[in-house]
Amino acid sequence: MTEYQIALLYSPQLNEVDLAKANALVEGLIKEAGEVKQKNTLEKIKLGYPVKKQTEAFFTWLFFQAEAETIIPLQNKLKEEKDILRFLLIKDKLEKKEKKKKSLKNKIFKEAGEEIEEGEEELEKKALEKEGAVEEKKVKEKESTKKKEDSPEEKAKIDEELEKVLND
Repeated sequence: MTEYQIALLYSPQLNEVDLAKANALVEGLIKEAGEVKQKNTLEKIKLGYPVKKQTEAFFTWLFFQAEAETIIPLQNKLKEEKDILRFLLIKDKLEKKEKKKKSLKNKIFKEAGEEIEEGEEELEKKALEKEGAVEEKKVKEKESTKKKEDSPEEKAKIDEELEKVLND
């Protein structure tokens, strides 16, 4: 199942009863397609520009999960609703980021040859430990190269090489 967000603008001419019915109808359509995860309360807002000749609307949003093949029929049903001025349905980007993060963690552990049968918290802890170890290693490498550059022996070698090049 994929996570989606939907924002809805309802007609401002709706009374409380009709507005509740329209909102329940939309939630019912979404429940047919999937599962509602989170919803916002309805609030009346002033629109930045007229939508279907209306300057105000009732606004709400929902987060839900549904199979991809149920989205187009859901959109078609929502387009037919006369009480809805406009809606915007998008995939939830947070889900994509979480999947990317998880796949990156899995890649790190597969490269290290470790099994990924552990819990999420343990994976995250190990990933952070490895990231810390990598950072610590980079810092040590920088320090060691800096020490080599700063040592008097290295400076003398560099000066000798410069003199040879300049004399040739």
